[in-house]
Amino acid sequence: MTLHSDAGYGCAAGRTNVRDAVQLLGLECVTAVNVRDEAFGAIPRDNIDHICLDNRLRPLGAPIVWFDKQLSDHNGVAVEFEVGASGD
Repeated sequence: MTLHSDAGYGCAAGRTNVRDAVQLLGLECVTAVNVRDEAFGAIPRDNIDHICLDNRLRPLGAPIVWFDKQLSDHNGVAVEFEVGASGD
C-alpha cells in the first residue's frame, strides 16, 4: 500500500494500521517515499512493497526504485544499509 501519503493504493484505515504497527515495533519504513518524484526516478506508479529497518540498521542513502513490466507488475525496490550504526 502507499505509505508516503493518504492517497494511492490501500484504504485510510489500512495505512493508519500499518503506520501505527511500524512505529509500535520501533521500525522505520525507509521506502515510504514518493517514487513519482524526480529524486526517486519519477516512477509512474506508487510503491506498495516496502522495506522496514530496526535501529540496528542504518540506510546508506535513498531507496533505489525501478519499474520494468517485463519483470513484474510491481516496482522493484532496494535499500543499501549498514549494520550496527545505531545503538552499537
